[in-house]
Amino acid sequence: MPVAKCQGLSSVPSSDLVCVSPGPTRGPAFSATEVWIPLVSMSKSLGLAECKNFLYVGGVEQPHSKPLDLQPFSMPKGRFTLILKNLHSMDHSERLLVEEIAHFVGGELTAFNEPLSTIEVEMSDAPEKLVNALCCAGLPAQLQKEVVLEAPQDIAILQITGMTCAACVGVVENALKGVNGVKSAGVNLLMKRAEVKHRGVPVADLLDAVDMVGFEAELLQELKEAPSLQKGEKLQCEGEDVFGVYAVSDVHTDKRENMELLQSWPPRPKDVLLLAGDVSNDLSVVKTTLQLLLERFGHVFFCSGNHDLWLHPKDGCKDSVEKFQKLEELCEELGVKTQPSFVGKVLIVPLLSWYHASFDKEPEILDETLPPVEKMMSDFMLCKWPTGLTALEESDSIARHFDDLNEGREALRASRPSARAVITFSHFLPRPDLLPEKRFLYFPPIAKAVGSSFLGERLKRWAPDVHVFGHTHYGWCSIHDGTRFVQACLAYPRERVDRPFSVYCKGSSGSRAAPPLLVYSASQDFPEYKGFWSGYYEEQPRRHELPWLYQSRNQAIRRPEPMP
Repeated sequence: MPVAKCQGLSSVPSSDLVCVSPGPTRGPAFSATEVWIPLVSMSKSLGLAECKNFLYVGGVEQPHSKPLDLQPFSMPKGRFTLILKNLHSMDHSERLLVEEIAHFVGGELTAFNEPLSTIEVEMSDAPEKLVNALCCAGLPAQLQKEVVLEAPQDIAILQITGMTCAACVGVVENALKGVNGVKSAGVNLLMKRAEVKHRGVPVADLLDAVDMVGFEAELLQELKEAPSLQKGEKLQCEGEDVFGVYAVSDVHTDKRENMELLQSWPPRPKDVLLLAGDVSNDLSVVKTTLQLLLERFGHVFFCSGNHDLWLHPKDGCKDSVEKFQKLEELCEELGVKTQPSFVGKVLIVPLLSWYHASFDKEPEILDETLPPVEKMMSDFMLCKWPTGLTALEESDSIARHFDDLNEGREALRASRPSARAVITFSHFLPRPDLLPEKRFLYFPPIAKAVGSSFLGERLKRWAPDVHVFGHTHYGWCSIHDGTRFVQACLAYPRERVDRPFSVYCKGSSGSRAAPPLLVYSASQDFPEYKGFWSGYYEEQPRRHELPWLYQSRNQAIRRPEPMP
């Protein structure tokens, strides 16, 4: 294998040069058939101070177009954090390359932190050696001198089958704690679940440990604790926004399992959460949920969903408009944001909405077994509207009412050019193509109760980088007219069991990405996800003329699924 050329190394013995090449990387644009291999030659005697990087294509060296800015050695050994700009897009082989380079220059990599795009390393030599080595390998790095982050722990939530008593709990806990790298393990007998905190342990090792003691385990979720600052230190990153913006919708915390999931979320004190509606119709549950999320996140933004406006005996509200006003007052009391606001240089805009039947432009599914949507959705029974607003199918008065409330939120739109990113969110859909075709829906009339064209027009004026929505309980990520549309729903426990493939999105690694989903950070910009249905429509056109798939099932009497 050829070794990359290094200026000034002609007098250095070849034994002092080391080549690291674990796999392909992303380099300058060439044809799709060319394979790029990173080659970095390192000289212990010169400490990489004169090293230049070359990439090889078919054995022909290709220098980087930009000169390398290598750092002089000034800092002593110790623990350091490096900013690695391309961390979020690295594959497994490239991460191995980072580890190998760190090891070669006298360092041990202790953590990858994707939201902040940083790595942590223990150095037995000057940290600039690692910075220079990474630059030589085509991985731009920068020493972050004023912060040290506590290494975050991975969290695996496992479903355990076969436990019947407290003794079983002890056996499973001890088996998990015995896996090298596991920091703690707790087992809930009632929920048949285990929560395992660890540092880089493969999930397969955890599953095998449970299997070895006679039980079965399945991975439900993988989470990561947010990095925490060591006492007395300040997080600085040369003026950049060092927080992440996370999103979730449809948490339905009146379901015990969902509340417990939120309680299991790790703290992210520097980050922002967008909560896109549907918490509970019980104000006390909403309050408990918001307080919990405020304990987990530095900022929480909220917009109401349809479930939040259902009247509840304890509310004392005469109608759903008054219920909405009470929710706004509760948020203000707790410190939850419901108005557009800058967080750092990111403009976050909650948008109010309600659905109307004319939003549905798709041809009707004609089937006598299908009742109208107002007979199926609880909104039409549990929401009550004041004079002038009606939920009748031919009326869009409620949708207009909530959209009109957004007029008071338009003032900050003039500040859009100064924002690093603009993120809007709503509960309902702003576009019909964010829903699967009716022919795929178990209850096609639901398409008349999911979105607002008024919201869609308003969104065109905002032209956000990302729009988060909810309501339909389908994990979604697609780009339309320059905006990335994301749904990060928690949904109902039964839905997560029956159809996890369409509830959850998948991350860049292809594994299931449980909410909350990171939708923005300064280092990663806008992470990409893959939803089952949004991925389907990336490859297939909409074919409204094709027959309804569930027609044969509706010849028999059945109990329809509850609607979102």
